[in-house]
Amino acid sequence: MITIGIVEDQELDKQKIVEFIEKYKIENNVSITLKYYNNGNNFIEKYRSDCDIVFMDIDMPLINGFDASVELRKKDKKVVLIFITNLNQYAIKGYSVNAFDFVCKPINYYSFSTMLKRAISKANYEKNNDIVLTTQNGIIKVDINEITYIEVNNHQLIYHVDNNEYNVWGSLSSIKDEYIKNGFASGNYSTLINLRRVFSLNGDEVVLNDDKKTKLYLSRNYRKNFAQLFVEYNSGD
Repeated sequence: MITIGIVEDQELDKQKIVEFIEKYKIENNVSITLKYYNNGNNFIEKYRSDCDIVFMDIDMPLINGFDASVELRKKDKKVVLIFITNLNQYAIKGYSVNAFDFVCKPINYYSFSTMLKRAISKANYEKNNDIVLTTQNGIIKVDINEITYIEVNNHQLIYHVDNNEYNVWGSLSSIKDEYIKNGFASGNYSTLINLRRVFSLNGDEVVLNDDKKTKLYLSRNYRKNFAQLFVEYNSGD
């Protein structure tokens, strides 16, 4: 199942995109759900990191598509973003918000379907790594590979994601099994460490491969199991 958001204020342009997506669904036997937003403000207010692909018109009132995309990237770095435009000067700016591609008006089905196939392929790849967090400041989507470690403090889970921290209400026991199946290991009773992000392991000291080379310490009861999981992960077992 792929979820596609369409942010378009022109009804005729929106209907053309919907027509092409429906045609693509039939031809390729793909399950696609559509969400509609009639302007950038409406999209930013309602978006909950729940789309795999977003088609974003650039030329819209209130807030243009490029500015809306800047706000989008604060919430969701992974969604596949495609601009709809007849404004060629925005093409270069699109790279700064990691735009996947551009749909130029008037829209042609052959080029659209070719691009959509690539976009769905990328979205499916990204979905395997996505984690959606309900934080105090809203819902965000992060790549599991970017999480360095998770710790609990006063009934809050603190997700350390490279240079950011996100606080989520919850307990470590409620997420522990899920994350261990996805390449994490317990460092002690209050931390889960991403084995992908371990730079070195020496006795009870773990150094992470983030910008700060964060050092974490393993408690005696967890040390042996952590080392075993680390070896197994790196050997591919």
